[in-house]
Amino acid sequence: MDALTGPEYNLLPVYAAGPAIGPVRLGASYVSASRATRVGGDLYKAVPSPYGVRLVIADVQGKGLGTIRCAAVAPAAFRESGPEAEELAEVGSRIESALNRSTDGQRFVNGILARIGPAGQFLAFNHGHPVPLLRTADGGIRFIEPDEPVPPFGLTGPAGSGNPRNSVTQLTLQPGDRLFLYTDGLSGARDGDGRFYPVDERAGPLLGESTPEEALRRVRADVAAFTGAQPDDDSALLLVEFGPRAVP
Repeated sequence: MDALTGPEYNLLPVYAAGPAIGPVRLGASYVSASRATRVGGDLYKAVPSPYGVRLVIADVQGKGLGTIRCAAVAPAAFRESGPEAEELAEVGSRIESALNRSTDGQRFVNGILARIGPAGQFLAFNHGHPVPLLRTADGGIRFIEPDEPVPPFGLTGPAGSGNPRNSVTQLTLQPGDRLFLYTDGLSGARDGDGRFYPVDERAGPLLGESTPEEALRRVRADVAAFTGAQPDDDSALLLVEFGPRAVP
């Protein structure tokens, strides 16, 4: 299989231009809450590999220096193993091992580790993370529930021994399909009456905007209108569009 080419897509606390990596185009957004109330660790990365585009989006639980360390260790392990490990589960094992070696064992990381192949084959391990939302090219909107959730990183045992390889979520994306991944800073946002932001009902229709970047801007504006307040938690958003038009 030919290796995919394209730039690595790094976490930045700003709206970012949407790069193309192989058969996908990416839009991303990160909003940070007040550091006076929480030192957070939301993160995401995407890298090309010989086996498809690999993605991680995650949220380190807790606060303080231990959280900051986890937020650095997890993406570094992904960046090292994502482009070369043959199996997606092996990437997860390396992240787990890195956390075991480099952190105090008091933190865990909710996340989604995924791969999108050249023909749209989507595989993912959901490590206790909010489920992705799929907006199909014909306007359909549905959550992608895992067949069986995998424990968060940091809770699966040494070298990912608790990571059951048969609990991978699988589907085939069609050209124009968009997959929305987000941390719980979005799904946990509340309005003045304490109601959670309904991701499928409100964000779902906005995901069809002209570009992934514009779609995420609309989602951000809608969340702000829904809550009527400044965010009280970090949130990371990643919108992945599959299709031939995404190839550079």
